[in-house]
Amino acid sequence: MTPPSISRTAKKRDLKEKIVSIYENLLKHQAKSNLVVDLVNNEAYWDEFFLLRANPKAMIDLLVELNYEELIESKNLINLLFTQSAITLNCDNYIRIANALVTLLTLSRTILGSTKIKVENQLDILIGKSDLEIKINLVSSKLYTLLVEDNPQSIKLLVLKLYITFLTGYDDIKSNPFAENFMSDKLFDAFMSILASPAARQAYGYQTLLLITILINHRKNKVVNPFTVRLSIVDNEVVLNGYAQVISHSFIEFIKKFYDKKEENTNTGLLSSLTSMVGNMFVPEEEAVEDIGLEPDDGILMGYYGIVHLNRNFITQLAHISAECYGDSGSSNLSNNSSTNELSIPSNLLVIFFEFCSIVMLQTKDEENFDTSRLCLLILTCISEDQCANAIMHDLNIVYKVNLHRLPMRHRKVADEGNKLSRPLAYSVLDLMVEFISTHLRKNFLCELYTLCIGVIHRLLCYQKKCKIRFNYSWRNLWYSLVNLLKFLVNHEAELIKKFSILRLANQIVNIFNLFITFGDTFLPSLQSYDDLHYEIIRMHNVFDNLYSVAIKYSSMEGSSPCKNHATRLASSLINIKAIINHFNSKIEAWSIANQVASLTEDQVLEVVRNNYDSLTLILQDGLDQYENYASDKVCEITFFSQMIKKVIMKSRANQLDFTVQDQQTLMQDILTLNS
Repeated sequence: MTPPSISRTAKKRDLKEKIVSIYENLLKHQAKSNLVVDLVNNEAYWDEFFLLRANPKAMIDLLVELNYEELIESKNLINLLFTQSAITLNCDNYIRIANALVTLLTLSRTILGSTKIKVENQLDILIGKSDLEIKINLVSSKLYTLLVEDNPQSIKLLVLKLYITFLTGYDDIKSNPFAENFMSDKLFDAFMSILASPAARQAYGYQTLLLITILINHRKNKVVNPFTVRLSIVDNEVVLNGYAQVISHSFIEFIKKFYDKKEENTNTGLLSSLTSMVGNMFVPEEEAVEDIGLEPDDGILMGYYGIVHLNRNFITQLAHISAECYGDSGSSNLSNNSSTNELSIPSNLLVIFFEFCSIVMLQTKDEENFDTSRLCLLILTCISEDQCANAIMHDLNIVYKVNLHRLPMRHRKVADEGNKLSRPLAYSVLDLMVEFISTHLRKNFLCELYTLCIGVIHRLLCYQKKCKIRFNYSWRNLWYSLVNLLKFLVNHEAELIKKFSILRLANQIVNIFNLFITFGDTFLPSLQSYDDLHYEIIRMHNVFDNLYSVAIKYSSMEGSSPCKNHATRLASSLINIKAIINHFNSKIEAWSIANQVASLTEDQVLEVVRNNYDSLTLILQDGLDQYENYASDKVCEITFFSQMIKKVIMKSRANQLDFTVQDQQTLMQDILTLNS
């Protein structure tokens, strides 16, 4: 049988592109098995085929038209087209190479993303079971060569898109046969070179970081992952700075979109605002939260977590000026309003990340935002455990203005963001945690997020106690939010105890108070602050009394259970707080009787407190300034990150942009320039 001639096919259909006619002959040919035999060793045919400009849209349309049975019938031809495209990557003609890359990308995206084909059959239809590993090795080696050689950016971007297509072809990265092949030291070095180059980073830094993120999550916590090992020991400051720049740019793009959305909502008019305000008066506050309608990039966030968790050297990049991220490294333009103009102020990755977190935490109702908020808090946990990061955040000479966005709530005034002061970064972390605690007390309790939040606060306080850093922070705001959280737990104990370890969480909160009580004189800014602490405990004594009753109730249960154990620890942790309440309440009552004053002012209570410290007896509690280091190998963490990387893969696959005519024109222009 004679293979379909390119010239003859074109004559029959003058109004149709030559390559489209060939696609039709290949995929709609009646005698497909005979055609494969004719084409398999026909070098002249394939040389001519790849000189014609590929038409991705036409190929996709033809493949999508085929039902499952027709795809099975066309399997050998699709396999042949894939193999010949891979072989053509080794030629010295850039036009053929470009068309082969486009063909590979189109075939792979369409087959691996098809809902008509079962996952276990996709690779067989795309590549074929025969010599599968050899073919994957062939593609992998050719893609690597094209990536590291002196090729146009459009070629390299196409190569990286192919890497992403292969790695996102399977929801479960552990089942992906390409992943194992791609995890080589030489490919890791190629990725690092991209991040080190400003031009390459700007062109395809995002794609590179996404690939690294996916690969470091392959075989995670089971066997040694070479990408994980290599990433953990990177110490090249240029590379680490490049990594930070890509992350910063992604966060800033998200923040810009938030400001644009905010501006859009502001311009909806007075009538709309009044309607919304009146409507919200009849809606519970937790349901009246404005939907910001933005989707954070979990892929970049996972990449940020990976480098922060694995690489201690990266921490030094957190305080570096991130000038590259403003102006020339993104496609979005800043608007002229004052809010977005603040983005142009010299900043660093920590400042940008804190603002990013504050936006993400504005809405945690749906599962996706919950997971993103959890990931943000895990990153903050890793940062707050690191001594270098703590040194940066607590350095009184390293100060920044940080934009932290707050939920609009009826019971408080809107903060004037324009009057923010430059402060050490630890202030902003504490503000962020206080804001989260205060604004997420609802029936759908976010116990896991609260546990992480309290853990971040505890880690910062441990560092301040260790280094005797006296912050002039608004500590009363923190204490007030913590007491309100305890009050919420007590009031909803019956429902929450069935679902969450609220007694464990309560114990964490109480131990923060114990840390202040025992060591507060070493890191609180003044004696007045220490007095204020005792005043707040006395003022809110009902909350602690009720919490103690709850602890006693569950610690008296028969048998043994985690709940009983947590309750016993909680009751023990409350001993000093109970002692403070009982001691000072009796002194206040005696002073009230002696001075014939029924209701004491705050100053009078503080005076009683100051005069009666000497007679207060407290028990020295151990381990208040210690915490369990974050461990990523716990079952809950492994499960969470497996779900997150699966989500990242699925989103990346769904968000892959079509290879447009404009993309193809740019590609061909680069090739013509190269050949001239």
